[in-house]
Amino acid sequence: MLRVEGEGEVVIEVENSLVKRVRFKVVEAPRFFNYIVRNLHYSQIPDLVSRICGFCGVSYVLVATKAFERCLGLNVPEDVEALRTALHLAERVKSHVLHVLFMSLPDITRAKNIGVLASRNPKIVNYGLKVLQWARDAMTVLGGRFHNAVTIRPGGVYFTPVEDEVRKLSEVLAREILPLASEFTKFVLSLKSIPDEVHKYSLVTVNDAKNDYPHLGTGVCMNGDVYDAVKFYEELVKEEVVPDSTSLQYSINGKGFLVGPLARYNTSFSKLVGEAQDLAKIYSWTPPLKNIHQGVIARVLELLDALLRLKEFLSNYRKPLNQYVEPVAYVDDVCAFVVEAPRGVLYHYYELDDNLKVKKARIVTPTAQNIATAQELAKALINRPYSEAVVEEANRLITAFDPCLSCAVHVEVLR
Repeated sequence: MLRVEGEGEVVIEVENSLVKRVRFKVVEAPRFFNYIVRNLHYSQIPDLVSRICGFCGVSYVLVATKAFERCLGLNVPEDVEALRTALHLAERVKSHVLHVLFMSLPDITRAKNIGVLASRNPKIVNYGLKVLQWARDAMTVLGGRFHNAVTIRPGGVYFTPVEDEVRKLSEVLAREILPLASEFTKFVLSLKSIPDEVHKYSLVTVNDAKNDYPHLGTGVCMNGDVYDAVKFYEELVKEEVVPDSTSLQYSINGKGFLVGPLARYNTSFSKLVGEAQDLAKIYSWTPPLKNIHQGVIARVLELLDALLRLKEFLSNYRKPLNQYVEPVAYVDDVCAFVVEAPRGVLYHYYELDDNLKVKKARIVTPTAQNIATAQELAKALINRPYSEAVVEEANRLITAFDPCLSCAVHVEVLR
């Protein structure tokens, strides 16, 4: 049974007691968001696409908003942009804690589930749950609710948080949450059971607009080379429908690539907040991390990095004077942007007509991009004697990617 969000299957084909093929099937019903958004005014799109994912709703609304701001000539005030970034960081914390606590750690520690893990390590599980609750509270204060935030809009935000509520968040973060997050991170970094065999994959991340740890921008990096996001996804990346799966899959020159925390960590380690870098060095987890299961290391250090950045934002927060700016120009009918969702690069592409309504849309999700790489790594199981251990290893491999299968199937499956 897969420990992931959504419905998926690992199919292991056996011949003469040997594994002959391993397939990862996504069986969620497709939701056709690329079609749903057509003929709608651009202002309706961000809130609509945020419903694609309960984990990453902020990433979806933010990338759509930035795409439209780019083609409408909208320059958002810096303090409003900082607020939106803080909300996005709070989402990263929430998503990473959920994955590490409920999905990765039971696998890595060979606990059957979170209940068994809690019986063995009650303090660590409690620490993780408290960090998770704070992240939910932060998203509620900054974004209106703890999932599918309702504050971000093209041109700014619908509202700004109350200073007293932000102050309370800041105090709890500094006094309680950061020490607990640090202990939670150290526990994960100290684990000796994380696999260390070498996996090979190309790394793809957002080329951050501010040259910071990957967040958002108009370009992507692959193995150190920078590409315009539109050219990368429209010309270089191949999209295909595969049998028995409702998710599209993506490859470059016939090979998969990796997006997500491990890609960000390996390419941008030096841009993490200093305390996160220091812990990585103390526990000997500096890049490169060469095994997909080591993504849990990247997640806990990104979690700590995000909390430290949030500490700075919250402690210096002042209510923005202007929370919204009107469009001033129609610069381009092609609107595209990329953002680092917790699970990796999220690409949104829209074309507008003269009435600023969407005539074409394309959304490429992190999970769908990682499926081909997951399939390639699963080939290591071929020709091994079939056993329950093989089944467990296949399931752990998929879980390590932290796939959000509901996100993977919102695109069209027929051309």
